[in-house]
Amino acid sequence: MIFWRPAAPLYSATYYSDSGAQRGGEIFVALRTRYSEKRSLDPLAGTTDKRDYRSELARLEIGATDDRIAWPARAWIEFSGWILEDSTFRGPGPGVSLWWIGGENDEYGGRERALYFGDAAAQISRVPIPVADGQQAQSDTTGYAASESRDLLKAAVPSPSGRLMAILEEDLVNEASRSAPDRLRIVTVEMRGASTADGAASPGASAVVLRTIARVHAPGPVMSGPRWSADDSGVYIQTEAGIWFLTADLSAPAGGTQAIGSPALRRVNRYPACLSPRTNSGETLSPRGRRLYFDDSVGEFLVMQAARNNFFSFAGTPWAGDDADGSENLNCRP
Repeated sequence: MIFWRPAAPLYSATYYSDSGAQRGGEIFVALRTRYSEKRSLDPLAGTTDKRDYRSELARLEIGATDDRIAWPARAWIEFSGWILEDSTFRGPGPGVSLWWIGGENDEYGGRERALYFGDAAAQISRVPIPVADGQQAQSDTTGYAASESRDLLKAAVPSPSGRLMAILEEDLVNEASRSAPDRLRIVTVEMRGASTADGAASPGASAVVLRTIARVHAPGPVMSGPRWSADDSGVYIQTEAGIWFLTADLSAPAGGTQAIGSPALRRVNRYPACLSPRTNSGETLSPRGRRLYFDDSVGEFLVMQAARNNFFSFAGTPWAGDDADGSENLNCRP
């Protein structure tokens, strides 16, 4: 394989919602990634060279008794690049929309990545992340604006209501320092020209505006999270120093970065026993314990059912006991 040739597509799927599905059904978002590859000239590379990434997103409705489902004849969204598998989440509002982290380059999972938004009409916007508290950044900005963060985007998790988002970034400016912490922020999400309630697109492309309301340097690298509270009141993260909660206070005035130990960021002794699911969408396992596995031999997704005692939903996540000290691994996906 010394010449470029198409590689076998990669498939994955995450839970989207049961809203709008037929009775007993669930909706998943499936991702298909295509690319070209050839043998690397570097004998120590351990993998092939890859380029020309193209991604497709499709909405799959799984009936209550379905045991398999095929890729649809036409994808919902086509993206000229790669998409991180665990970064797709349901968008805000009653219409059909989606968030993801991806890149329009040949370095899958590399530093040149951004937050994207796709609406019901398959219009794609790159969404800038504002740097300062109280500052806004809008998705129709061309290029990099002075107000846009350029740190490494590690996670962008919408709240259960969709009105807020928790964003986790790695500080690339101080990455040479082992003590350089991750940065956690909470932003409000405002839609302009978004889809209508029945999923139809309104005239013009959707625009997304983010505004930072809370921002903090985490006390060390984040091991698990961010994980939203069920009532949108804030997010949990885990570091080597324990479990922390960042409050999403919409009434707080915009200001500088909150300090560790401030009312906005505090260490907590009561917290979810698992920091996954991180919100009410975006996990491979649905609230009913179903997941989709693509079987290459038949060219379809198989519907797999987890044992009832091997999973729990976002709303049904148990809480850690009073004797917990936050040292256990809370990144406990089933």
